[in-house]
This record gives sequence, C-alpha cells and structure tokens, in this order.
Amino acid sequence: MTTLDSTDDQRSEPFEKAWQCLDAAHQLRRDIATHWEDLDIDSALRCWIETDERGLGELGVSVECPTQADALQQCGRDFIAAVRDSLNAAIQATERLTSGITPTPDRPIQFPLCSTPSEFSELHRSGALDGLRPDHLQLLELFQPYAIEAETPTQISMLRSAMGLLKNVVALVPDAEVFGIWAHSAQPTVLVDPPHKIVELVAEPPTLVQTPITIARFRVEPADGGRGLRGRPGVALDIAFALPPWPSNPDKDTVGRRCASLLAVVAEIVRGFERSVGMREAPRRPDLDLDVDVDVDNLTTEDDIDPGTWAPVDHSNYPDLEPQLAESELGLAVYRDDDDNMVMLVHTETGVFGRTIPHARVLEPAVRRGTAAENATLAAAAQWGLPDFVLPPKKIAKGTASRELGDGTVIFGNRALAIQVKSRDVPTDANPARELKWIAKNAAKGARQAAGTVRTLTSTPKTLHNARGRSIHVDAAAYAWVGVVIIDHDQPPEHISTVSSTPSLAVVALLRREWEFLFDQMRSITAVGAYIHRIEDDEVAPGEHVPHYFELANADLEATRNADTDHNYPALAQHISYPLLPREPASSIDTAGAALYRQLLEDVATSSWDGPELDRLNVLHMLDQHPVLERAAIGRRLLNQLRIARDALNRETRFEARRYWLGDNHLQLAFSVLNHLSGHHQAVVRGWTMLRHHEWISRLPADTVDSCRTVAILLTPRHDGLRPWDTTMYVLLGDVDIDEEELESYRQIFGSTA
Repeated sequence: MTTLDSTDDQRSEPFEKAWQCLDAAHQLRRDIATHWEDLDIDSALRCWIETDERGLGELGVSVECPTQADALQQCGRDFIAAVRDSLNAAIQATERLTSGITPTPDRPIQFPLCSTPSEFSELHRSGALDGLRPDHLQLLELFQPYAIEAETPTQISMLRSAMGLLKNVVALVPDAEVFGIWAHSAQPTVLVDPPHKIVELVAEPPTLVQTPITIARFRVEPADGGRGLRGRPGVALDIAFALPPWPSNPDKDTVGRRCASLLAVVAEIVRGFERSVGMREAPRRPDLDLDVDVDVDNLTTEDDIDPGTWAPVDHSNYPDLEPQLAESELGLAVYRDDDDNMVMLVHTETGVFGRTIPHARVLEPAVRRGTAAENATLAAAAQWGLPDFVLPPKKIAKGTASRELGDGTVIFGNRALAIQVKSRDVPTDANPARELKWIAKNAAKGARQAAGTVRTLTSTPKTLHNARGRSIHVDAAAYAWVGVVIIDHDQPPEHISTVSSTPSLAVVALLRREWEFLFDQMRSITAVGAYIHRIEDDEVAPGEHVPHYFELANADLEATRNADTDHNYPALAQHISYPLLPREPASSIDTAGAALYRQLLEDVATSSWDGPELDRLNVLHMLDQHPVLERAAIGRRLLNQLRIARDALNRETRFEARRYWLGDNHLQLAFSVLNHLSGHHQAVVRGWTMLRHHEWISRLPADTVDSCRTVAILLTPRHDGLRPWDTTMYVLLGDVDIDEEELESYRQIFGSTA
C-alpha cells in the first residue's frame, strides 16, 4: 500500500478503481463537449409564428435533433455511470480496509444518495453501512443531497447541489435523455405590414426545448387582416441537463461547469475516504505559529512587525528616560514621541525593554464619527472578546420620541459594563486647555448617561440583542455594574483629569486606544471586564491606563509567587498560579494554541442550542474565566492530541483528558480528545464527566456543592476536510443523580481519583 503526500494527487492502490472510474468520467466530460460541438443545432432550429382572431399571437421554435444526438445522450449516461462507479468503488474499498468485508454480488455496499436526514438514518439502521466507522458515516452524511435551505452554508450548498444533480440523473429510467436544449436570452423581433402594428411583445422565460415552445407572445392592432406577419426568435440555444435544477445563468451555469463541479466533489469524497484509512495525509493548513525576531534600535519604528513584543531599547539618546524609570517603584515609564506614538518601558536587570502601544483603529470614513466610534468600540470587544457578551444599543420609546439605551452593554457572569462613547472632531484651532475642558464636560455627561442606562434596565428590564443577533433578557438588578466612558479623540492632551463616579454607579473612563489595548492584550471579555471592575475605585485618568495596567500586572506576578495552594484537589493535581493580568499579550505566547481555544468558544457559541440564550452565555463565561496565560497552552495540547488521534489505528480508541479547577470559583473545566465519535463513545465520555464531577464535589464542604459547575469539552477529529474536528460539550451543575453501581462501572473504565 502507498501512503500519500497531500501535496500531489498520487493514488493509493486500494482506491485505484475509484480513481480509474473518475478518470473515465473526466474523458467522458470532454467527449460530451465534442459531441455538442459536432451538432449543427442552428440548422435544426425551426421557427413558427401565428395569430388568432383577437390579434393575439405567438412566436415559437422547435428543434429537430439529428441522429448524432444519440451519441451525446449515451455519453451523458456513461458519464453519470462512471461517477457513480467511482463513489461505489471508494466506499467498498473503505469498508474492506476498515472491516475486512469484501463486497459480493449479494451484498454490494453502494454510496447512498438520500433526500432527507431521516432517509439516511433509516439506511444506517438497516445495517447496510455497518462495515463503516462513525467518522465514515459523518463523511457520507456531509455529501448527501439534502434540501438546501436559507441557512445552509454556501460551501455545503455547493456540495449538495452537485450531489443532487447526480441523484436526479441516476433516478432516470434507462435510456432516458440526459440532456436537452435550453432556450434562453431571447430577444425576439415581430414585424407586420402597415397599417397594422405590433403593440405588445413579451419574451417568455428560458425553458427546455422538448416540444415546440413559445418564445414570445405579442398583440397586433387592428386585430384582423394583418399582412406580412413575420418574426425572428433571437434565442440562444445551449445544452443543459434535462431535469431540474435549471440553469440560473446559462453563460456561467453550463453543463461543462456542472460536470466539473460534480467531478471535483467526487474526487474530494475519494480523498476523504483515503485520509480516513491512512492512505492520504490530511490537507495542510497555514501554520498559525509566528516567530518574529524583532531588533529595535529606537523607541519607535514605522515598520514595527509585532507591537506586542517586548524588545531591548537603546535609550542613550533619551536622557530623561532613567529618571522616569527611577520614579516608578516597579521600574515602569511611558514614552511618547512627536507623532504621539506610545511606548511602554520597563527596567530590568538585563536592560531597558520597550513595547509599542498601537493607536486606536481607524474609523469607518463613510460613517458619522460618533457612530463610527461607537461601532469601533463594540467591535473591539466582539472581535477580541466574544460577540455573545456584547449588546449593541437598543432604541426605546420615551414619550412621543425614541432614544438609544446607552451606546452598548457588556455582560459576563454576574457583572456588566454600561458603555458610553464620546467622540471629538478636533478643530484646527484646538488647544490643550480647550480639549481638556471638552473631555471633562463630556466624560461627566457620559457617566450620568451610563448611570441612567443602568437605572432604566433596573426599573424596566429589557430584551436586548447581542452582536450575534440573539435575544438576551437583561435585568440590571442581577448584575454588578461599572459605567465605562470611552473618549474618542485623535490628539488627546496630557494630564486629563480623572472622571468622577456618579452617586449610583462607579465609572471608569478610558481613551479608545486604551480600550482596544486591553482587549488586544487579554483577548477575553471576562478578563477585561474583571480588570475594569477591579480598578473602579483607583481613579485612573484617561491616558494613564496602560502604565496602571502594567503596574498591576507586575504586582500580580509578584503575588503569584506566594499564592495559597491549600485547596481540595486530587493528590496528583499540579498547583499553578497565574497573574490575573498578563504582561505579554495573550495571543503572542502561542498563536496557534490561542486561536484553537478561541475556536472552541466559537464552536459553543455557534452550535445549535435548545435552551435559553442566557444559559449558553453562562457556559461561555465559565470557559472565558480560564486564565489568559493558560489558554494557549491548552490549545497547543489539544492540537497535538488531535494529530495523534487522527493517526490512531482504525480499531484503537484513544481518550486523553486534562482537568482544571479555577481557584475558589467552584468551577471545573475539562478538555479532552477522542479519536472516535459515536453514540457509544459519547455515552462513555459523559460517564467520565459525571464520575470526575462526583469525585470532585465529594471532597468539598456540603454547603458549596450546589454552586459547583463542570464544563467538559470533547474534540474528535474529522476526516472529510470540511473542518478539522467536532466539538461536544457536557455541563454539570451541583449534585448529580447517579447511583453507586453506575459510578463503579465508570471507575472500572477510567480509574478513581478519590
């Protein structure tokens, strides 16, 4: 047998018949084009025109196909047969390699073409597909010609459309015509001798020319006695499949392209089966790892590749640098050049290091500045955090008018942020004193407006929609709130005053640049929101948040060295203490690992959900609570385990899991990889989750059990190339109803950690 390199299309020996049939289909596609070109279809076109006593007339055509058309039809039938034979050969080879079953005339496994999911399920229950693994069934179901609905993804629609064509043609009776003549793009002309005239001429929609057809309808006035009636259909004739779906655009949706699309889909099915049995490597994807060696000679550079990277700084030309660093107990300072580039500096035993803090993102030029700034503020939270936690403003009635309820809301767990954005178009004659006055006035106004938003949501809870368009019922009384005022200003002056909280609401004011820095730094709404709640009493002025953040980050780093590890964890558990605020950007540690963890959140956020949306939000918040610095490591570990699971032997079962307990949050998170996904395997992993949850809560005080939560994420590799894995989630809350006999059965499989 041959193991394939995905960089070429070398064929594996067990699937040679499938590829040979596909080669034959490619040749038949070329033969179809040749036969069509050989037909002189224009000479076979016949035109007719007639009117009735009311002056209503029709212009039509018919086609008398020559005998050469029989060869075209047979070529089409042979093409479909070759495609079907390729699919059958591929599934038979897969069954033989998986289960050792050799197809016989009385037991031939065939590639199914089912119209509905229930039809596919019934076929599975009949035992016809018992020789295949669960991942093979996933591959088969992916390529079934189910109905295409409005929410069907474009890529899936293309696959189903191609396979639907195959199913429809296969269903034709033997010797039925596969192709027909498609009449389209009609530009008819009808003339009549004076004094009569054509007062109405309407072309008919495109149609298949199976019998004499009407190309256009017209009306002659006066209704009788017309002489010299003549017409020209001006219609284009092309080959088309003789059954729906009809061509939507005959210039692009041609028989040649439909055949090519079908061949491409079938080739990918064969490759998918080859990958599933180790005959072909999985398709390579761009490596997300980024290893940048930054050499910084000055404090700022125009081509800073990664502004999140700390790099050594030559500060010999900056005499005021050392005094600034000396003033900070933690050895921190901020440098701003003439272009308002900000660099965070830190003094270490090995020298001075700097890190560029990017400007705020450019606003949409075609949108009013205030609206664009509000959009950018929420977009930063949705893109670098998660759209599910972000609630854009909603218009509510106020008397005879309406107003927006704030500029945005962020909710996470039992905390929330009420956002107000104040945007400034800086005048050409601006001066620092005037800008300071504007910021102070508008920031105070924003603080009052944020308090008003919370007051409204407390007295009258509202249903808002998050950035995914899903409804979230918000009762402000259920959350601890902080008002956030974002100052959008291209040239903010120095020494901005702190913004006072209102009597009813703590308020934190930031520059938009600082808001975006926090999200880019931590990539977590829970982490950013927790930081803002943490500093609500610190009286940090806009423009001072970056150094304040790093001072707290350094303090956190020191605190982790003396962290208390006296918790009720299993004896073999590893105790790790992370600073709440990372000094390095969350995604710079391991880009691919961080991306995978974010994708897990997206999987949960975009999967089907039959409960209240707020329940999904709470689960996402549990996963979003994981320490920022550990997420990339989890993602990297899962990537490695997925690679191992993908290459596991067909009948081998590999299950690898790791659990995390998050301090005093009464939260257990588990991440695992399993190389098979079937109903049996899902039930077993669910049992593992229940066992580990039960063992964990059994060690805790009884009065804390009800608040304990476990979220377990299971990944299983896919082999169809559509996406790399499937995600399954289990959530357990408090005490679980499980008897001792069932627990013992799970202990026999997984062992005990009690």
